[in-house]
Amino acid sequence: MELRGLFAHRVFVEDPRRDGRFLRATWHPEGRQLVVSHWEADSCVAATRVAVDDLPELLALLANALADASAQKDEPDNNTVERAS
Repeated sequence: MELRGLFAHRVFVEDPRRDGRFLRATWHPEGRQLVVSHWEADSCVAATRVAVDDLPELLALLANALADASAQKDEPDNNTVERAS
């Protein structure tokens, strides 16, 4: 079975500020590159090609960020200031 049919080739990630900006990541198997582009509404404002050889480092960063965020979810928020009654 061809790997191409097992996953999506494009992912959209909306900016959490919900202001019409988003990131789009697109896999280009023919060039063995991932293209990460930044969009404002319907306009691409920047794009970066990531070679397949550089993907492990990027994936490690994303995995570590997810693990860190997951661990912090269970910890108290030290940035919250308690108000005096």
